[in-house]
Amino acid sequence: MNSYLYQAADDNAEVAGRQNKRRRDIVLWVLLIVLAGSLFYCAIENQYKVNSGLEVNDKEVNRLADKINPNTASWASMARLPGIGPGRAKAIIKYRNMWKKNGAGNKIAFSESNDLCRIKGIGQKTVEQIKDYLVFGLP
Repeated sequence: MNSYLYQAADDNAEVAGRQNKRRRDIVLWVLLIVLAGSLFYCAIENQYKVNSGLEVNDKEVNRLADKINPNTASWASMARLPGIGPGRAKAIIKYRNMWKKNGAGNKIAFSESNDLCRIKGIGQKTVEQIKDYLVFGLP
């Protein structure tokens, strides 16, 4: 009879040990999922801030430290300028291409920052915001 009681106690201890291991495994998996989700969220959030142009971080400021020539720059470069964005940047490119197509000769489309006021949606206020980031001259 004593051996039966010892066997039952051993069985109970084994079951309790398996239950504790199962609980520990569940806790570890939950922690792993939460950690992975947090990392994924941070990666997506940082990507959005850089790509949207709504948030400017140190990397963007360093990129803008290099002057942009609206006569040669891509629309993506100009879109990072304050107050410009993708729509106005594409309008600048369209105007520049039209200028070249109409045979303006050796003249460039934009010789100073105020020339950008010829673009619909860009006024003096916007020009004041971006003039320090611009450089003009022949391509």
